[in-house]
Amino acid sequence: MAAMGMLPAPVLMAIFMIVLAEKVMTKFGMKVTMFIGFLILGCSALLFSGNTVSGSYWSDVFIALLLAALGNALAYLPATTAAVSEAKSEESGLASGLYNTTYQVGSAVGLAILVSIAAATTSITEGNPVVALNQRYQQAFFWSGILAFAGAILALLFIRSPKQEE
Repeated sequence: MAAMGMLPAPVLMAIFMIVLAEKVMTKFGMKVTMFIGFLILGCSALLFSGNTVSGSYWSDVFIALLLAALGNALAYLPATTAAVSEAKSEESGLASGLYNTTYQVGSAVGLAILVSIAAATTSITEGNPVVALNQRYQQAFFWSGILAFAGAILALLFIRSPKQEE
């Protein structure tokens, strides 16, 4: 059942990437699009961090999933473009491979850090393991939101527009 609840996220992300992300990136550039994407991802994570065990799917999960899909679409496309845009044509495969490897390793390290945060969180709720587990996830989502906001700032500081956008 949980898998069915998560199914809208990749579907919506694909739709947003196909329909919206390229248009936003063309209009505003890689830097602004990535900044907006990371801000939306941060907001999504903060919404997830406020979920309670008695929440509902539609108000507590679906809205955050919708924002996560939109944020991912707006952050991923310009990140990929930025990673390969300055590479020479004969080195574009190498740049793409390096980007994809870095993305995968970074995702694994980030997940390990967030799981460690969740595991290290001391629950103040005695006697209810479900509430205690939820509080641990709340901490992990809170810090993932903070990391997404940091990514937005780093995008503004370090992403350069390719020469054809200037």
